Amino acid sequence: MVTIMTGDERRRALDRALEIRRQRSDIRQHLKTGALGIDGFLELADRNYQAAADMRVEYLIRSMPGYAKKRTQQLMKSLHISAGRRVRGLGHVQREGLIKALGGGCRE
Repeated sequence: MVTIMTGDERRRALDRALEIRRQRSDIRQHLKTGALGIDGFLELADRNYQAAADMRVEYLIRSMPGYAKKRTQQLMKSLHISAGRRVRGLGHVQREGLIKALGGGCRE
């Protein structure tokens, strides 16, 4: 059964979604510039930071310098990560593979 939301509830949900998108955009920018490394990102996800934990792995990898669509798909295939997988759903071996492939730390 679909829950009927009031106008106020709908507005709050939309505001929350917008805030998550902004946070995700900031995280991706930090990954692109090297201010945040893969290990720092995974630590955010482990602390239940929603913008990080709910990000798709494909978007995470594509946010890293030097990774476009083709290279991202190759890495995901080699690590046995499905296309729709979110960071929260990664297994231990997959996480370790990402850290190894993408480098551990940040550049600062």
